[in-house]
Amino acid sequence: MAALHRGRSSQRHRRERCQVRGQCWKVVGPLTQIGRPDLALEQARRGFAFGPGGPWDPWYSELADHLADAALARGDGQEALRVRAQAFRAAPGQAFYVQLHQAALDQGEWDQLRADTEAQMADQAPTEWVVVLLDQDRVDEAWQFAESAASKPGRGVWERLLSARGQVHPADVLPHYQTLVDASLVSTGRHYYESAGAWLVLLRGFAEAADQHDWFQAYLRQLWEGARRRPACREIFSRLGLVPGQ
Repeated sequence: MAALHRGRSSQRHRRERCQVRGQCWKVVGPLTQIGRPDLALEQARRGFAFGPGGPWDPWYSELADHLADAALARGDGQEALRVRAQAFRAAPGQAFYVQLHQAALDQGEWDQLRADTEAQMADQAPTEWVVVLLDQDRVDEAWQFAESAASKPGRGVWERLLSARGQVHPADVLPHYQTLVDASLVSTGRHYYESAGAWLVLLRGFAEAADQHDWFQAYLRQLWEGARRRPACREIFSRLGLVPGQ
């Protein structure tokens, strides 16, 4: 009962904080428009001090933007960096990382902040960290991180990583594409067969690049035989040129 009470109390506290942040943000614009930027800044600071309501709180993000932009407008790059650092520490994620990264570069302080910032991203926002690494063309690091992680990144990010890795190291991605094909064919239905076919087309390209033509043909023959009672699957594979020996 005590644990339940604490949980409800915590949820109520988060809702109240969220309401305060929202109320603060809603008056920032009007106060600015009527020529009271000082009061707008005071309200923005008040709301920002409550911290985010979750991994991505739009009001908290808006408040951080207002404070950072106001600091830059008065030529205080250090204050803008402090705001970006506080926002990132409170809610590590891709958006706040990008903003902190740029602010730190502008102030010449990224080298001092980089190690701790990247470690926090890797620990608390692993999928978004893979996206950041890919955006920075650090494909090898993204691959090593994903391979060593307890679980794979989210589906879309994993697909992007496989494609990027396959461009330089095609052999590395073959078993992973094979897993995607096999997982698609566990179920029946045209949607699953279309997905399997799309993965197979990509797998074929990377297998050729890795000089694994014979391996791919053997795998394709296995799938073709397994689809004897799935005429729709064979029809889709044929349309995609995925017929053994062709």
